[in-house]
Amino acid sequence: MSGTSIDYSNKVILAPMVRVGTLPFRLTTLAYGADLVWSEELVDKRVIGSVRRVNPATNTIDYYKGTSLTFSTHADEAGKIILQLGTADPDLALEAALTVKQDVVGIDVNCGCPKKFSIQGGMGAALLTNPEKLKKILVNLVNNLDIPVTCKIRTRDQRSTEKANWEAIKDVVNTVKSIPVILNGDILTQEDIPRARELTNVSSFMIARGAQYNPSAFRKEGLVSYEEAVEAYLKKAS
Repeated sequence: MSGTSIDYSNKVILAPMVRVGTLPFRLTTLAYGADLVWSEELVDKRVIGSVRRVNPATNTIDYYKGTSLTFSTHADEAGKIILQLGTADPDLALEAALTVKQDVVGIDVNCGCPKKFSIQGGMGAALLTNPEKLKKILVNLVNNLDIPVTCKIRTRDQRSTEKANWEAIKDVVNTVKSIPVILNGDILTQEDIPRARELTNVSSFMIARGAQYNPSAFRKEGLVSYEEAVEAYLKKAS
């Protein structure tokens, strides 16, 4: 389906991080220069059935399932927020995506999480060992959504304590030349980007741990102090 598009080129992006990529943190990284932000992973069944509410007091759009807040977004991230979806089922994936699509600019299928919860449920990195199921999920989303669909991958057993395999990313870039490739792994601040760009020729870059250490990792002028970054975050959270 035709509809909204995203230019994924030359972007520096907040990577999806469970328990980290919440609204206040996303807004903080945007204020420091992030071009796009990924939400934390939301599992399809958690999203399905959520009810959309507009909160004029906070200028947020909140999705509730009963009394539990599922997802929240703010006007300041409009056009910049991609929701990462945990799923192992094409139909559930689409139902979840349709629930929130009017308030996100894209849907990203999590094909990278190596945690036990995701793997046991056939989600995350488990999808990389079941390419036919992954294809069905992606095709169903692409054919029935008018917003972009992406997927985040990794090698199943790799952890952040291991050096990112930039050579493998280079091979991906050379293979799928018509699809933008975003590098995530060992990009801690803006200073790491020129070398990564030269070695991989990827379209854009994600920052994960670096942003967790200090959300001003997106700042082209360099990091602010930890104390200043904490204060900025607290203002967004208040």
